[in-house]
Amino acid sequence: MVDTITVASAEELEAAYASLSKGSGGVIEIEEGVTIGNVELSGGGDSHVTITSANPDEPSHVTSFEFDDVSNVALDGLHFEMGSGRHLSIDESENIAIRNSTFQSDAENMITREDGGYGSSIGLVEDSDGIVFEDNTCSGHWSGLSYFRCTDVTVSGNEFTEFQADAIQIESVQGMDIEDNHFHDFYGTSQDRNHSDMIQVWSVNEDEPTKDLTISGNVFDAGEGAGTQSIFIANENYGETGKKHENIVIEDNVIHNAMYAGIRVTQVDNVTVTNNTVLHNRDAEVLASTNGSTYSHTPVIRVDNSDNVTVEDNIAGQIVVDGENQNDTNAVVSFDSSKSNYVGDHFVGGTNGEDASLEDLQLKEDSSLVGMGAAASQPGAEYLVSESSSESPSEPAAPPPPPEPAEIGLGVTEAEDLDLDGYDVNVNPEASSEALIRTEESGTATGVFTGEAGEYALDVTWFDEPDGMSEFAVLVDGVEVASWTGDAEGDGEIVKLASGEPMVTETERVELWLDGGEEITIVGTQSDDAYARIDSVTVWEAGAAPDLVTEVEATAEEEVVETVEESVEEEVVETVDEVAEESVEAPLEAEAEEEELEEDIEDELEEAEEEIEEEETLEAEEEIEEEEVEEVEDAAGDTEAESAAQVEDDDDEEQSFFQAIIDFFRDIFGLGDDDDNAGTPLAGARTEDAETESAEVVSLADVVPQTGTLDEEMPGETDEDEDALDLPLAS
Repeated sequence: MVDTITVASAEELEAAYASLSKGSGGVIEIEEGVTIGNVELSGGGDSHVTITSANPDEPSHVTSFEFDDVSNVALDGLHFEMGSGRHLSIDESENIAIRNSTFQSDAENMITREDGGYGSSIGLVEDSDGIVFEDNTCSGHWSGLSYFRCTDVTVSGNEFTEFQADAIQIESVQGMDIEDNHFHDFYGTSQDRNHSDMIQVWSVNEDEPTKDLTISGNVFDAGEGAGTQSIFIANENYGETGKKHENIVIEDNVIHNAMYAGIRVTQVDNVTVTNNTVLHNRDAEVLASTNGSTYSHTPVIRVDNSDNVTVEDNIAGQIVVDGENQNDTNAVVSFDSSKSNYVGDHFVGGTNGEDASLEDLQLKEDSSLVGMGAAASQPGAEYLVSESSSESPSEPAAPPPPPEPAEIGLGVTEAEDLDLDGYDVNVNPEASSEALIRTEESGTATGVFTGEAGEYALDVTWFDEPDGMSEFAVLVDGVEVASWTGDAEGDGEIVKLASGEPMVTETERVELWLDGGEEITIVGTQSDDAYARIDSVTVWEAGAAPDLVTEVEATAEEEVVETVEESVEEEVVETVDEVAEESVEAPLEAEAEEEELEEDIEDELEEAEEEIEEEETLEAEEEIEEEEVEEVEDAAGDTEAESAAQVEDDDDEEQSFFQAIIDFFRDIFGLGDDDDNAGTPLAGARTEDAETESAEVVSLADVVPQTGTLDEEMPGETDEDEDALDLPLAS
């Protein structure tokens, strides 16, 4: 027998879980009529515990559950309700199942940047394994379920409605099945607040991509709500990680919506998109911005930048892989009643818009498309989604009302939003809304002017191709008002097709008077491989249209821009080089400058020392010279005095000498003293007479007899006497 514990509060429930999970497991019943707030379950044992309502017909009310490191728990048959916050938080847990429950919040309207009224979120699941969410009904929420870094996840048999943002978000999940769910009637948001998806796969916060994901058997229907993206799979981190999502299968889904991305897939290795039915709900609209206009796009199937791609047996308005239409292996339908494969010819009520039931989205029994598209869109198929989607089908005999004509108002009207005949919508990222129209023969794009009477400028933006000369014309109520030829010599911006083929974006302006209510038609005729591609139509009030740039102006502007860019680039490069060079050479230059400065200082010191030495030398020399001069002068004075004294002494000596001789001879010759001759100087001796200043010369002959010479030896003469007389005579 299974153990059962009845509780009436969060505390009792938490205690009951701890007991049962650590024992043999069991059931926890919440009393009827009570409301339990936030329940926190953590740890516990491994035994299985089911938490349910005591009275299944009156589900017990719970605000929220938190699971942290919890195993083997099922929530079954409960009613979750809260105004804001999150009903479920599951972290690092395994084998958690939420079944047969309702989730209700307070969202009542579309959200913009100015409007409030947010609902709560259903749940956040992180780092967990074996998480099941099935057969639940979720309504009135801001957002639904978010799965991050989880494995083995199942979302099956649920109804998601009245959501403002995304119903399911997936990031870095390994192994997940999303099947047999019904997504419908979303409130949505303005696209400047959030871009709305029913299912979104991304990789903004994680390096590991998602693998082994299957989305099958679901219905995505805008119904009476806003247009949203149905299945959007992107891989934002591929540029950094180089890792693609892997093994993604999208099959057997019915999409009835009004935003471009019906099925949008990028950066996946091994992707299969088969047997899906994608139709346009023309009553659903998308609010472009908070105070902006609305639009409604035909949803398409598009796969880009992926490997091992299979896209087959789908039905849609356009099916594209890497920019190339896949018409051979799929069925392309038109929403223009004048064209072949008109959706109204194939589907029971495929043009009924917001009033279409799920049965209206089934193929007629006599349609040539039977066998293609989703299993749920085959004639008489039974839907596996919730009962709330079962409505009575429209009477097949009643022809659908003609669609309202497309409108052309002030501002931009995308060409793909006009009524097209002979034109197909073609994906191109260079176009203003990533789509344009093209014709393989001749086509028209028509809309009714909704403005008031006045003068206007009508700009047609088109693509000029280099491999042909397509023809264009503008008609107002059937009357041609302008025409031109695509001559591949335009002066617009050069862009490329997905195939790499270059094109030139051109704008043709037509100035005209419009009263309002006129039917404006753009006619395009294909030539060779030029497919008369048209991007958009823009209507300006008189005087408000900007000037169109001519080829010369464009060339001049490009040259100026290139010159400025080159100049700026050169300056930047030079600045960077200078900074780099300075950063490298600055230390070396500083060291060199320091060494040079030291050398200069040393040189200056040496020069100063040399100058000082020279000055000292000069001064010393001058002093020496002065001293020498003084010495010379002194010496000269002394010499002169000495000379005078010497002369005087010499004279005295000479006189004494001669007197001695005279006296000697007198003695020899017995002359005796003669008073008259005494003191008379010898011949040659100088005397001075103060009065006469004349010299009296006494001849030697007067005193020496002339009998011999002085060399003759006299009687009584000795050798010493002879030596003494051997002297030079005065002359």
